Amino acid sequence: MAKKETKSAAKDWGILGRIGYVLFGPATSNNARSWVVLILLILVVRWAWFEPYKIPSGSMEPTLNGVPSFFAGDRVFVDKHVYGLRVPFMNKYIFRWNDPERFDIVVFKAAHENPKHKILIKRIVGLPGERVHIGRKGEVYINGEQLEIPDELKDTLYYTRGITLPWEDFERIMVEELATVPGKIKFFRYWDDLAKAYVVNSALRNEVPSFINPEHPAYAGYKSEVDRLHAELQEKNITSVAGANEAGITETVKDQAMLVAKEVLILAEGGQMGLEPDMSSIIYHQPSVEQFYQDLAMVQQKLADGDENPVEGVAKSTHRIVSELLRMQSQDTTPFYYGIRSEEEFAVIPEDHYMMMGDNSGNSVDSRVYGWVPREHIVGRTFAIWLPVSRWRDFTGWTGTWYGMAQLIGIPFILIFAGYVHHAIRRSVRVKGDIGMPGHAPGGKIVINCASYGLRYPFVNMRMTRGPEPEIGEFVMCKVGHNYFIGKMSALPDGESPRLYSVEVNDGETAETFQVPRRDIIGRARAAGAVAAAE
Repeated sequence: MAKKETKSAAKDWGILGRIGYVLFGPATSNNARSWVVLILLILVVRWAWFEPYKIPSGSMEPTLNGVPSFFAGDRVFVDKHVYGLRVPFMNKYIFRWNDPERFDIVVFKAAHENPKHKILIKRIVGLPGERVHIGRKGEVYINGEQLEIPDELKDTLYYTRGITLPWEDFERIMVEELATVPGKIKFFRYWDDLAKAYVVNSALRNEVPSFINPEHPAYAGYKSEVDRLHAELQEKNITSVAGANEAGITETVKDQAMLVAKEVLILAEGGQMGLEPDMSSIIYHQPSVEQFYQDLAMVQQKLADGDENPVEGVAKSTHRIVSELLRMQSQDTTPFYYGIRSEEEFAVIPEDHYMMMGDNSGNSVDSRVYGWVPREHIVGRTFAIWLPVSRWRDFTGWTGTWYGMAQLIGIPFILIFAGYVHHAIRRSVRVKGDIGMPGHAPGGKIVINCASYGLRYPFVNMRMTRGPEPEIGEFVMCKVGHNYFIGKMSALPDGESPRLYSVEVNDGETAETFQVPRRDIIGRARAAGAVAAAE
């Protein structure tokens, strides 16, 4: 039997086969080749042009919303060719052109060991060769000068020296641990042990809390003790309070430093200042500290009134204070070295490396922890949020340029149009058998003019226009069941079959005649050589 690609005209595939046919088309070699071409095209686009990514965490909020759930969070498009063409599946470039710029939002492959997420998204803060330092209030210094934040980003970027408390934990701490039991040490059982651990934590981070008054005489003693312990911890390569306890370092903390730590811990409990008479002003009464006490009083009153959301209206500065207190008390700390410590390896960005930080750096594990990111690990630049539609945003102005729109709309349009041409205008197939078509040899190509009997609607088996009627003796492609055949028109509709055309399919060995409705006649068929000669 002469046919296009299969030997069975009415094979019963069962329910799964029918679902597969609806989703993927007929199980033919030609359809399989089409799918292979489509998959290869998608892979090439994802490799060299752009790729969608999902935001997994809140480290880039409010710019990008990320949650662990698969169905929530922002989806972004990443321009993968803006910095160069990469070797597929490798951290190498074939060609480089544009260099990444400061404040670009980039997607990159994690360069550190055991990352929680292998693909990360952050904003570039430091460039190759620069000396970076993050101040106590989160200000960023590049080569000794404070970094100027662009006006459009001033309400977006929130940089800190370390992790701050996530809002849901802050809310719990404010309600359960602070406002409900003011003046009592509820966090801690062992007052002296905790004060020592607090000082060691300061030494591990090599920092003094920003709300300790630097003009108080005890400040110098506390800072000196932090510096001493920091040097000893570094020398012995100790990175945690537990390690300091095991080495006996915690027991060497001086009493003066412990007194300062206890005052800070009283602040954490919302208690009154002044554990010791001469320490009453060690906590620097800056506006944020005064606001902290006002917020505590407000939360207490809301709790007494039965307010369902007692933390609403609490200042951001209060959030930062509680975060810093809890972070400094933690005995399982994340080391923030890069951009914090002054040693060359932690302060100067090597060539072909970049410093990455989350816009919400208080809730971001980034270059401050795992260090500088190599250029080879940068996958591309994030240029737009595409889902959810309500948050659509273009970060680079790319869609406002003619070449951006040409790529974003033009290329998909070309692909869709090419599919329409194949479906409704012209397609070619290769037929192995001898079907008796003039100019066709077994294994040769046959060209189908899909518009010869009327122009079809896109991707459905209906025609917009009714063209000329098929003629007896013409070769046509027709659809029978799930299969396509090429045969000769042998009879037109008559009184017995007013809507059916007879198509004789013959491969030189067997022959069969099918009754086909006009909508299933795909188009007129010619041998490829004959078409070329006619043209």
